[in-house]
Amino acid sequence: MIKRFVPIAAGVAALIAAGSASAQNLGNYSGVYAGGMIGYESLDLEGTGSSESMTGFDLSGFVGYEYRTDRLYLSGELDLVYSGAEAAGSIGGIQSIEKSFQYGVNGRIGYFLTDGTLAYGLVGVTMAQFEGDADGTTTTQDLDETVLGYRLGLGTEIRVSNAIGVRAEWNYTVYESTRFGTTSI
Repeated sequence: MIKRFVPIAAGVAALIAAGSASAQNLGNYSGVYAGGMIGYESLDLEGTGSSESMTGFDLSGFVGYEYRTDRLYLSGELDLVYSGAEAAGSIGGIQSIEKSFQYGVNGRIGYFLTDGTLAYGLVGVTMAQFEGDADGTTTTQDLDETVLGYRLGLGTEIRVSNAIGVRAEWNYTVYESTRFGTTSI
């Protein structure tokens, strides 16, 4: 039986923020922004007497609102992630399992180390869609479950201009226990 999912995701994102591009004025961090991220994900499926790992690449998009006062930074962000993470083996009667997508909301709070370099922490909530095959065929035994998760993360963002930046981020998410078909996770 799977008791919980514990994913770790890391990625580098190209951020396109609202505003005019000006390398001389990197201090205007207020308003709407949008961007995309490519990352790698590793999930540990844990259960009583059994475990399995899932890995794969992610492709995500996000949109948010940011605000800066002196060196303090705050933002709220919505994200949608297409996941390629899948498990090779079986666990708890499920022959194969994959994470197809997730969506969530994050809050970031940060501190500017320099005018264009931000270090931040992240807290958020996400819903992830998992799909599985209980009997190794494409029959009615196929399983589909949406699981709630709670996310913490750390990251850094470097602004190339007022409108473009690059970020590196590490996330840790714990998903709530639920039932996946007849298997408890």
